[in-house]
This record gives sequence, C-alpha cells and structure tokens, in this order.
Amino acid sequence: MMTESVRCCQELPDFPAAKSPFSKLVILGYYDGATSGVLQCEMCQTAYRFEMLDWDEKQKVRNIALPHFPKTHLTISWKFSNNVENNLTGPIGF
Repeated sequence: MMTESVRCCQELPDFPAAKSPFSKLVILGYYDGATSGVLQCEMCQTAYRFEMLDWDEKQKVRNIALPHFPKTHLTISWKFSNNVENNLTGPIGF
C-alpha cells in the first residue's frame, strides 16, 4: 500500500496515513517511543509541542495533543538541541 505524500502539516487531517511533513524533532520525553517534545513542519515552518495523552490497550497507537509552539521558543529549543548533540563525546555523566 502506498502512502500519500503530505507537503504541509495543514494537510494532515485530509491524509491521516500520509508521510510526516515534520523535518525537525526534539524529543523531551521517552517511554518505548517519544512521549513529548517539539516538532516543526518542513513546508510552512509551523512548530508544535506534542504530549502523549493516552494509548490503546496494546500500547501501539498513541493519542497526542499538538498545540502550537511559539517561534521564539523554537529557536532556543533548536540551539539547545544542537549544542547537546555537538558536545556529547561519551556516555552522559562521564
């Protein structure tokens, strides 16, 4: 089965099984997969904060909240993320 190609996050409601339009992702919470963080649409550059609210009985489908994220906070998030990635030379704490 071929998935639809979505160019922008604004089209997501029309294509629920489409490829993700998000090009940047900072994961802030993790439990067998991302549970919270920040992501940004590649096309329109809209940013969202995501937070897992619930999941199904088999813990396969996650329900998330996806409110807009202020652009001023976004720059700080990406700078922090890049700084952490560039300074990790070994296991955290060593």
